Amino acid sequence: MFIKNYSLVVGKKVLLKETELAFEKGKINHILGRNGSGKSQLAKDFLLNGGRNFSSDISSNTLIISSYSNLPRELTINDFHKVIPWKLSKEIYDLLDIKSIDSSIKLKHLSDGQNQKVKLYVLLSLNKDIIILDEITNALDKTTVGEIHLFLQNYIDNHPDKIIINISHDISDIRLLIGNYFVIDNQKLNKVPSSEHAIKWYLGEE
Repeated sequence: MFIKNYSLVVGKKVLLKETELAFEKGKINHILGRNGSGKSQLAKDFLLNGGRNFSSDISSNTLIISSYSNLPRELTINDFHKVIPWKLSKEIYDLLDIKSIDSSIKLKHLSDGQNQKVKLYVLLSLNKDIIILDEITNALDKTTVGEIHLFLQNYIDNHPDKIIINISHDISDIRLLIGNYFVIDNQKLNKVPSSEHAIKWYLGEE
């Protein structure tokens, strides 16, 4: 996906100005940016399309999963199997090991890590072409983060036609998930050659 001369303005604040969006299929495209740089606003713009930068095909085929997007917490996994109007993916069910979670327990009684896995299972089953992950490992324990990393790597390897955009400030996401690396700096989205360059920039060493 390539968008030329992309700008993002929220209120009177210019977050991105005449920059390029170049996200590769079959890759995890990481975006780092400091607080207030526009990372999450960029994700929202894929759907809101305030500047009319995106075609309707892009907006309709984009899924955003964030730490704030929640499923109804009174439901169980069994309930989702009954009430979801689209087909839930057996592949994602197996990759996330959803069978290890008690399917009769309401989401509100599951751990944060289990809830995040169920969220990924249900929402990724929508089968969108562009998947934006916004801080999805935030506040999760190390074991669950590792399991989600492994899942994402397997998922994109199995789906080279999809684009994953991972917005994160978690250095482990950037270091351990192989992909492309971008930083938001001076109102531009700049691609950097490696995770090491991205991390050094984020830590103020470049």
